[in-house]
Amino acid sequence: MSVHVVLLSAINTGRRKATSADLKTLCLHLGWTRAETLLASGNIIIDTGRQGAAKVSARLEAAIETEFGFEARAIVRSGDDLDDVIARLPYKTFTPKLMLVNFLDAVPTKAGITALDAFNAGREEYVIDGREMFIRYENGVAETKLTPPVIRRKLGVTGTARNWNTVGKLRDRARSMEAA
Repeated sequence: MSVHVVLLSAINTGRRKATSADLKTLCLHLGWTRAETLLASGNIIIDTGRQGAAKVSARLEAAIETEFGFEARAIVRSGDDLDDVIARLPYKTFTPKLMLVNFLDAVPTKAGITALDAFNAGREEYVIDGREMFIRYENGVAETKLTPPVIRRKLGVTGTARNWNTVGKLRDRARSMEAA
């Protein structure tokens, strides 16, 4: 059994709609035995049998484009990956709903990180650690200039962010599915 957490980028924004029920049904049609969703922001916990993360990502991205008519990046992590993310949290104090983990599809280059640092100029506090970017939006996300399109353009990698509360819930749901 391989339980994966799939984090879909840019879903249920604008015209890019896919309900949680539709995503769950799509996963079951792909032959995955169990699928659960969390919230309406593209979080799926699935048992993919023996399929690895790269294959899960590719199959789900293709199926979403075919079924719903738009592209969505599927970033995949395991329960162990989420345990590791939680262990690597670089901040001792933060507001959970304003502390985001941006899950990246690849490790950004030093040049990309330098470009993002130059753009940000110290406005927002963040740490990039491997394939995750921990961002403290202590003043809220409504007025920030450090937006997903800017991060993607500067780093040269795609990501999708979840707040700290959601990260913990996703890890817990993955662990529950593994135990069942």
